[in-house]
Amino acid sequence: GNDSAAPAHNLLVIDIHCHVLPFVDDGAEDWEDSLAMVRAAANDGIRQCVATPHWTGREGEADEFRAKLTELQ
Repeated sequence: GNDSAAPAHNLLVIDIHCHVLPFVDDGAEDWEDSLAMVRAAANDGIRQCVATPHWTGREGEADEFRAKLTELQ
């Protein structure tokens, strides 16, 4: 065996596609859903996630997404 391999629970797992922002797309329906999603991810060993809301290009959309992300953090 390879004694230098890190155990699975020490791995950094990053979710690179997550619809965690509420009221935006087909992901979290509200803030409770958002919190439940990030807590479930943390319990599954995910330590970072990339919020990937559906982008439409609507005016003010980027600011809205940033505000929701800041509040969730």
